[in-house]
Amino acid sequence: MEILIIEGNSTCMETTIIEDNNTCMETTIIEGNSTCMETTIIEGNNTCMETTIIEGNSTCMETTIIEGNNTCMETTIIEGNSTCMETTIIEGNNTCMETTIIEGNSTCMETTIIEGNNTCMETTIIEGNNTCMKTTIIEGNNTCMEITIIEGNNTCMETTIIEGNSTCMETTIIEGNSTCMETTIIEGNMNLNGNNNYRR
Repeated sequence: MEILIIEGNSTCMETTIIEDNNTCMETTIIEGNSTCMETTIIEGNNTCMETTIIEGNSTCMETTIIEGNNTCMETTIIEGNSTCMETTIIEGNNTCMETTIIEGNSTCMETTIIEGNNTCMETTIIEGNNTCMKTTIIEGNNTCMEITIIEGNNTCMETTIIEGNSTCMETTIIEGNSTCMETTIIEGNMNLNGNNNYRR
């Protein structure tokens, strides 16, 4: 169990490499003006729970690479003026649940690449004036459920590429003055259920 609390003006670089059969719980709380770069590499059969809370003016870059049979739960809460870039690469048979809550004026770029037999549930809530670009590439036999709620003045561009035998359910709720461009490329045998509700 690792607990990291950073307060004030800080520059942090953390690199974590976990190999073999591990049970990991990591909690990170960052307050104030901070610049953080975190790189996590997890290999083997692992159970990981990571919670990150970032408050204040922060610049964060997080890269996570998960290989093998893993069960991962990641919760990220970002408040205030933040610039965040998150890259997640998941390979192998994985069960992943990711929850992201972003409040305030934020610029977020998230790239997710999932390969292999995966079950993924992702929930994203974005409030305030935000510019978001999300790119998701899913390959292989996957079951995906994505719920996105966007409130406020937002500019959103989402590109989704799904290849292989996939079952996808996507629900999108957009409220406020928004400009949205979504591109979806689906190849292979699919079972799709898409519910969209746009209110301006």
